[in-house]
Amino acid sequence: MSIHQSSIWQKAFRVGETIAGDYTRAGTSIGDGEIIWALLCDAHKVLRLAYSGPPRSGYPTKSSLPDTPDEVTYWHKLSAYLSNDAVDEIPEIEGRPPMPSAEDVTRAEIVIDVFHHAVTLGRDKKRAVYLKACGKRPRSITRITGLDTTSQKAAKRRAVSQMLAFISARMA
Repeated sequence: MSIHQSSIWQKAFRVGETIAGDYTRAGTSIGDGEIIWALLCDAHKVLRLAYSGPPRSGYPTKSSLPDTPDEVTYWHKLSAYLSNDAVDEIPEIEGRPPMPSAEDVTRAEIVIDVFHHAVTLGRDKKRAVYLKACGKRPRSITRITGLDTTSQKAAKRRAVSQMLAFISARMA
């Protein structure tokens, strides 16, 4: 592994440390396992935002007028605020999260690549670990994969240790 790639991992671990700080409880020490797990969870979120599908085209669109009198959009709230109609505060914009940067996408792709190449668990266990990183609840993971909660936790620990071993072998 070149010096450039090892600096990528050093930077990824620094970012992962800040992300892991958000995931862990206050006062808990953050180790390499927590950092790589935070990077895997963040990779799912980043790639989901970065590779969302293009906007739908060719389908009927919603008209600007409401279908029913109860349907109130952001623009209705804003126009009510501007005309001083019983709205005291400017309404909040309910927008999408910002698109991830190219650096975030690259880091996420590298982490997912390491997950796919380093983790040698069975198909169901690997799927359970990825679903857990995606934020699925243990009960729904059990329905999908058939693994109980104890097996899911063991698979997560083993996957994280395999990923760390893979990264440390590449950096050495």
